[in-house]
Amino acid sequence: MMILRGYSEEFVGVDVDALTFDAWDLVTTPGFWPAHLGDVVDDEELLAEAWGVDEDTVRATYQRLSSSAAWPVFAVDLGGGARLAAVWRNYDEDAAMDFLIVPAGEQDCILLATVGGNHVGPGISWAELAGLAERAERAGLAERAELAGLADRQPDPLRRAHVLLVFLPMMADEKASSKKAAKQVRKALKATGASGDLDELVEWLVSENACFGPVPWGRADGGTTICEDVSSPRSPGGSAALEPASLRLVSDLLTLSG
Repeated sequence: MMILRGYSEEFVGVDVDALTFDAWDLVTTPGFWPAHLGDVVDDEELLAEAWGVDEDTVRATYQRLSSSAAWPVFAVDLGGGARLAAVWRNYDEDAAMDFLIVPAGEQDCILLATVGGNHVGPGISWAELAGLAERAERAGLAERAELAGLADRQPDPLRRAHVLLVFLPMMADEKASSKKAAKQVRKALKATGASGDLDELVEWLVSENACFGPVPWGRADGGTTICEDVSSPRSPGGSAALEPASLRLVSDLLTLSG
């Protein structure tokens, strides 16, 4: 169960907080990654082949993830009690995947992006996503070192890969087409079991997102990171634009994640 203040109340007749659960254990389920990435990679066969599973397995896993009986949530710590969450919004009348900032304290959740259905976004830049994954790797290292009496200081590339790929569907950024970004995504795919010729899949993920095209990101006066695509909540000039204070909060939290 996860309290998603200001978000849960949007869904009439559904106790969202009671339906949500920590879903990180599901990332090892056969067919998970093809199912999770299916909205942004418009090639089911390509996804299934990359992880060596048949399409029936992918569909079965998708049905599990998208069942209205529960809403899987993948959350990572952003520091100070704030979190970034990917929510499988399994609302019968309007299913999709939402990406939220869950602020500390009593503040309402902030919607960054929606993938699937009436998509909204993008919600994160490549630099922010890469920083988030790096921070997750460092956190995993610290946790294992503590459990091992500071003896285990090896990096945690699998945790880094999981975070990168879970939140990648809301990313679209012109800079993600760089060789460095492609290399990091390829490494994450391989860490999660993908194999074979991954060039086409990497291309989909870094620059051909089926929901969002490559877009520029920049800085507003004061240093707030903003998206220059007006369909993004992080674009000050867009119809779905966040309030200036929320734009700044999101920018600060995601910048600190790097």
